[in-house]
Amino acid sequence: MTRSQVVLASIATLASISFIHPCSSVAIAQEMPDTTMAQYQFSGVINADNVYVRSGASENDYPVVKLSKGDGVVVVGMKYDWLKILPTDNSFCLVGKAWVDKRGDGTIGRVRDDASNVNVRIGSGLNNMITKVALQMKAGDDVKILGEQDEYFKIAPPPGTFVYVHKKFVDVIKSVEVVNNNGKLEVKQRDTSTTPPAVATPAPAGELVTPGKTGATPDSATPATPDVKATEVAAVPATLPSSTAAAEADFDALETKFADASKQPIDQQPIDELLAGYKKIVDEKHAPESMLRMAEFRLKGLEIRKNAVADYTATQKMRETMAAKQKPLQVEAAELTQRIADNQIKRYTAVGTLRTSALTYGGKTLYRLTDPATERTVVYVMTSDPWVTKLQGQFIGIHGDVTDDTVRKIKFIAPKQFEPIDPAQIAKGTATSAMTPASLLPTSTSMVP
Repeated sequence: MTRSQVVLASIATLASISFIHPCSSVAIAQEMPDTTMAQYQFSGVINADNVYVRSGASENDYPVVKLSKGDGVVVVGMKYDWLKILPTDNSFCLVGKAWVDKRGDGTIGRVRDDASNVNVRIGSGLNNMITKVALQMKAGDDVKILGEQDEYFKIAPPPGTFVYVHKKFVDVIKSVEVVNNNGKLEVKQRDTSTTPPAVATPAPAGELVTPGKTGATPDSATPATPDVKATEVAAVPATLPSSTAAAEADFDALETKFADASKQPIDQQPIDELLAGYKKIVDEKHAPESMLRMAEFRLKGLEIRKNAVADYTATQKMRETMAAKQKPLQVEAAELTQRIADNQIKRYTAVGTLRTSALTYGGKTLYRLTDPATERTVVYVMTSDPWVTKLQGQFIGIHGDVTDDTVRKIKFIAPKQFEPIDPAQIAKGTATSAMTPASLLPTSTSMVP
């Protein structure tokens, strides 16, 4: 029978049995040792909402799950005022991945052959604490893998794993017997031929109640145990003190907000708000010890985040300040670059107005660069590129090699690069040429029209 079936089986008996009075308490002795005793085994029902199930028998032990009113539990023992119960459906344990090998489809794990005394720890769905060791496993033991958490496998609680809930939150349903069947714990209905020793009705105020007794009727089959007054049991409140309950509710709300905040960029997290909330929990000290320790841990982590945000903000401001200072420099640099470009002296092989020529050379039609004032030829141009048709009549500068044909008594240039230019650049001296029209020369008396 699975753990889920165990709990469900205990709850299923509700329809077929008579309830004890809803206000009746568990009239059982306070056992100092943590033992599993047959007379303390029964199925019960939670009588309040938001009840913590803890990893150990004290409020200093961290909570692992929350139960609601009406949830069923199976009690197998008692320690002080705490009932030892079978793990609930949403409970889980943790075991180091280094000691377990996955098998089959990965849902079953086996403790490695070279491992021994492997700690199985009680996990919590409410916080990150994993300090409580439930039991130890040996090589060859199998576990059911539910998932992963950091360096651990989340596993179904192995047989022998128990958690605790305070007795004031549990009403008795009926006596049961929990037996170990080949490593699996099974819940069976106890023989009802005798009075169930773990179930009792409250005695009149001031009388002593012993497990196995109903009122003052003795039960010789029940082992003698220390007596407690029924008034002491009945006096236990059914709910937590308001300050403690409020602190636990505040802590739960903070944990939810912390988890949501951790998904956001660090500079968008409500760190100051979380710090104030956890500091209040720590300062007021109304929460259980396990929550106080977790709140202190959160405070340290949030302080680190706050310092990181401060460093990030300072760095961003420094960058913005530097950018603001650099902007004028960048503008000035752009102006200087443009000024240099504007004042840069361009050098050409020849300049002039491009026109067609009636001469041919080597079977090719020549073009000529002319003086814009006189239209006299400065140098001939020999090219078959189509660009000449687009630039005819324009004043251009040409880079290229000049050939001096002394036989035919002409000079021509084979262009490598060319571009339209303003004739005024020649006059200003921002452009020069080895072959310049006479009207543009500084010593020339000719004027550019």
